[in-house]
Amino acid sequence: MIGDAGSASAPFALAAALDVMRAGDKILCAGIGSGATAALLTAGKELSKRRRKGAKVADLISRWQNG
Repeated sequence: MIGDAGSASAPFALAAALDVMRAGDKILCAGIGSGATAALLTAGKELSKRRRKGAKVADLISRWQNG
């Protein structure tokens, strides 16, 4: 956990979900502030091929927490 990420909470959560999603998985990404925005996303067949090869969001957070 990184605590309250404020307006970056939704993008952080989306990036972390994209790291582990499989074809056909669905995610609802929503943000509430001075209004509300939401997007329902479905992972396509190409996601695993196009996924970045670097560290996953969870790995980066773990490194940051452990110094």
